[in-house]
Amino acid sequence: MRRYELLLLSIALISIANIASAQYWFQFGARAGSQVNYNYGAGVTIQTILQNTSAGSLGFWVGETLSNGAFLQMGYTIENTSGSYPSFCTPTACTNDEYINAGQAEWFYEYFLPNENSGFLGRLGPAGSAGANGTFHTYSFYSVGNTWYFVLDGSTVGSVDLGASDSGPNTPVAFGELANSSVNTQYIHPVIFKNLSAYVGGSKTEVPKGYSYIGYGVGSATGLHNPYGVKEVGSKVNYFEVGSGLPQPQNHTELWSLGYHLVVNSQYANINSNTSYIALSNIAISAPEMVQVNATARAIFAGWEGSGTGSYTGPLNNVTVLMGSNVTETARWNMQYLVNASSQYGSATGSGWYNLGSPATYGISTNISNISTGARAVFTGWSSGNRNESGSIIVTGPESISAIWQTQYLLSVSSQFGNVTGSGWYANDTLVTVSERVTNVTVSQGERYTFTGWSSGNTSATVSLLLTSPVTMDALFAKQYLVHFITENAYGSQINSSNLYLDSRPVGSTAFINANQGYNLTGAKYEGIQLSFKSPFFASAPSDIPVKLPVFNVKISSSDLFGLTVAPVYVVSTSNTQNQTYNPQNGTVILDNLPYGYARGTASYLGITQSFSTRGGGGVSLLFFSIANILAFGFVAAAIALAYVLARHHYARQNGSV
Repeated sequence: MRRYELLLLSIALISIANIASAQYWFQFGARAGSQVNYNYGAGVTIQTILQNTSAGSLGFWVGETLSNGAFLQMGYTIENTSGSYPSFCTPTACTNDEYINAGQAEWFYEYFLPNENSGFLGRLGPAGSAGANGTFHTYSFYSVGNTWYFVLDGSTVGSVDLGASDSGPNTPVAFGELANSSVNTQYIHPVIFKNLSAYVGGSKTEVPKGYSYIGYGVGSATGLHNPYGVKEVGSKVNYFEVGSGLPQPQNHTELWSLGYHLVVNSQYANINSNTSYIALSNIAISAPEMVQVNATARAIFAGWEGSGTGSYTGPLNNVTVLMGSNVTETARWNMQYLVNASSQYGSATGSGWYNLGSPATYGISTNISNISTGARAVFTGWSSGNRNESGSIIVTGPESISAIWQTQYLLSVSSQFGNVTGSGWYANDTLVTVSERVTNVTVSQGERYTFTGWSSGNTSATVSLLLTSPVTMDALFAKQYLVHFITENAYGSQINSSNLYLDSRPVGSTAFINANQGYNLTGAKYEGIQLSFKSPFFASAPSDIPVKLPVFNVKISSSDLFGLTVAPVYVVSTSNTQNQTYNPQNGTVILDNLPYGYARGTASYLGITQSFSTRGGGGVSLLFFSIANILAFGFVAAAIALAYVLARHHYARQNGSV
């Protein structure tokens, strides 16, 4: 064992030349067993406990001797005297002094070259660099080739080539130390060490066994009893404390035997752990039978898969493992996903929880579902793209499969004569054509049934409609009779008309009309003139229908004052003639069958012209002065004049004026 106290001695800077009593380096802690010799480094986690000393310096560290006799250690120190201390020393010089206050804790590392045993070589951390009181910090060193690296809490703080790459037969130690003291009455507050480890086989491994050591450093006086002790804390493995008031087992007393890690791995249930247990402990592990991952996914416990002596492999979820070595237990889970098969109509089958990778079969109970009278839903497929009524999928995650339905409406088309097309079920918003193929059905020569329209109001025999609801359409037929129109003038004499208008529709001289239904003849074309009139009628059987047209005979005559016929010259215009000249000897012109009885014109006699006009069949009588009328009026005038003269003469005689 090397003189581990040399660091504390060299940096104390306290003159002991005048001190009569001998100096002691009290050491107390744990040594690793031979299971970790030939290692490539060591480490331990140490609690920082701030405390004052009245004599000597305190140090808590991990260290070991290498295969070539070199030595290295790392931990923290607490000085009892404030002052400047060298913070970095190599075999050639010390530099970078650091001012340290008494009672502070600073990390340090120190090394000794092979076969050398004096002088501080290493590094002292800044004031207070070992952290706050009660905190834990990990101190370690490891080799890469012959170079050794010093690490504090995972960060490298220095390195040195010590000419050896392993520890040889030597093993790590983890000590507390009161150095350079002349008394053994200094109270040392207990400090916890944990997880003493060594680098073996390429990884850092906790030492399987730890043994007590209570003694003195190399070169220390031994006259005073070392009063400091060491013990394991509770039932924890590789978890011990050093200091005053602790047990003092004999050296090489086993502090802990091999402790093992139980590692529990699980993707679900939050039961992951990495815990140390005393060897051969019976440890219960448990997993729930099911973990609800989310609304559509869950994990079903499938069993444990264990490795290590005493491990368990099997389907039970609550088991006990025997810690015969480091044990790893991995929970295996079967993922299940929710498959939701749904349908708006009927009922869908196949909903439920399915294992990942398993088939899920789904289906529909019916492919047609009645919604209401004349409305139904027809299954057309699934949202997955499957057009069959049933199907199967391999479950790779949550699935939602919906039945797709098409709403259909019934189009009912009927006819009493059964000649319609278009009836059937159609998808909503389908444009459908409905047709009545027979529009007239003959009963006899003068009687038939004719298509008049649909109950929906359409009158065309072929109709297109957009179906958005159930529709019932009946073809409507009317009973008709054949009628023959006989056109007459206003006096009942038959005349020929080229066209007639039935309720404003042109018809020929014959037409089929609905039985017992009132109609109106509203016009006719006669002699090129369009006549308007209203002639109501109905037919209860095939029949002849007389139609009186507004066609009249017109008589134009002339006479003198004595009623004697005169013969003027007539110039006459009618509805369909212009300026026709007539000079009848009897003075009378008769015009037959004039539309509306319309005539107008002039009559000229003895230099006198008169205008005339007539409508509706009325006659025209003109009065002229004839020669006889003139002679007669002359004779009368002469007689009146003679009578007047005679009367005046008679008057004069009686009054004596003659």
